[in-house]
Amino acid sequence: MSYDNNHPELTKESSRTTMIRILRLIQAIKGSKSFLIGSAIFVALLVIGYIGPFFIHFDPVALGTFAPSQPPSSKHPLGTDDLGRDVLALTIVSLKMSLSIGLLAGSISTLLAVVIGFISGYKGGLIDDILSSVTDIFLVIPLWPI
Repeated sequence: MSYDNNHPELTKESSRTTMIRILRLIQAIKGSKSFLIGSAIFVALLVIGYIGPFFIHFDPVALGTFAPSQPPSSKHPLGTDDLGRDVLALTIVSLKMSLSIGLLAGSISTLLAVVIGFISGYKGGLIDDILSSVTDIFLVIPLWPI
């Protein structure tokens, strides 16, 4: 990385400070029990969602495969639904799609936020005020009662 004399913020000292901050963040994350537990749960869900369907040896969405409305048992740990489908098998099969939808929704919203932020920052003035107001409105919408 070359340093430009016209930009005093790009000095070796600021670069060193940035690296120290990044290393402190990594150390804080490594020592956080909440982060480790959350990461373990997320990885477990990924593994179950993508590998779990290979261990199901029946069609989980077929109607009447098992007796309807059975309580949890050793054969069906979460029981069966009113249509005779194993609830655990349905949960495992649907997990992959749920994770994919969450990833897609997060990616789209991030892309939109970056584009709106770039436009707002580049244009400034009235356009910045309008985009900020629209963004504030959308941030409030989840709090409205449905």
